[in-house]
Amino acid sequence: AWDGDSSAPDVKVTVVCPPTAAPVSGFTPEAQSYNPTWTSGGCVTKASALLAEPFTFWLTDVDVVSDDSITAVLQYQLTESDFASGSLSFQPSGGMEALTVQLQRQ
Repeated sequence: AWDGDSSAPDVKVTVVCPPTAAPVSGFTPEAQSYNPTWTSGGCVTKASALLAEPFTFWLTDVDVVSDDSITAVLQYQLTESDFASGSLSFQPSGGMEALTVQLQRQ
């Protein structure tokens, strides 16, 4: 159980996108679930910045007093093939069993 009332975690994903000179931060809304799904959140940056530097992300369980870490800070360097496939899938890390990120051109 993640919360004192034995409920599911209130999961939030925080993302920091390159460039590091002016990082753009984004996050998802909280989702109380062991298998959360989001249709919004993330950050907007240029493809060239994502190809030049990794983006950083982590998951937390949002609580009233103090948030719990679900993962450590993770980084991923995108490639041209990631853009071609349109999504990224991450393996287990910490309390995260899996994560899929959709890439969207704007």
